[in-house]
Amino acid sequence: MSSSSSLPNDDKESELRELWATSYDGWIDAPGAGESIVYFRPAKNDADVKSAQTFGDVPPIARTQYLFAVTAHNPMGVETLAERNRRANDALLEDLKRIPNATATWESFGFSAEWREDGYVCAFEDGEEGRETM
Repeated sequence: MSSSSSLPNDDKESELRELWATSYDGWIDAPGAGESIVYFRPAKNDADVKSAQTFGDVPPIARTQYLFAVTAHNPMGVETLAERNRRANDALLEDLKRIPNATATWESFGFSAEWREDGYVCAFEDGEEGRETM
């Protein structure tokens, strides 16, 4: 994923929101999904949601807990070397392991035809507590 580093923060955030709205997510070995990858794609509208195909079972944790996806790849959309991204994600995972109120953490990745960013999903029973923690 790439972005111009000269954009003001509001413009960067808007650009990133637009990019993520057209991307896909994959969850690796999410709790309750077994050893698998579950893929998600954005829905354009309510009709799209109702007719969506599922590729892999959506694990129960997605219906019962509050989930937050994070990555240390390419901060604020600035493309970074793969080795730096890997090290940053490794450090992020160590931080996530120390969160006492997260009920589960698993690997994930966001992607489109042009890019992929590895990351993690953290689950919380309380959405506000999860938001504050993350």
